[in-house]
Amino acid sequence: MIEILIMIAVVKMFTKKAEEKKLSKGLWGFIGAASYYIPVLLVGFLILPNLVENGTIEVKSEMDGMIKGVLISVGVGAIGCVIAYQILKRQPDAISEDNKVLDQE
Repeated sequence: MIEILIMIAVVKMFTKKAEEKKLSKGLWGFIGAASYYIPVLLVGFLILPNLVENGTIEVKSEMDGMIKGVLISVGVGAIGCVIAYQILKRQPDAISEDNKVLDQE
């Protein structure tokens, strides 16, 4: 549930920044969602269970495992999101038709 709320905030953040830069809000909203949710899924379903099974991450109870899983997954998702957001911020603003300079001879 918390991941869905975070993803909604991430998509809003990405679409707002894309709108400011006059870039595709849909594309950047999708990139923002994917940059958060793909790492969350990879860690939650592939990496974290192996780390718990190998004993790398010690789990004392079911609740302890759930809390650690959520914190690690959200943390990794946040890192992916920050990286993608930095890429978005570095994108040049789209040039509108009004600002184009025509080659005049």
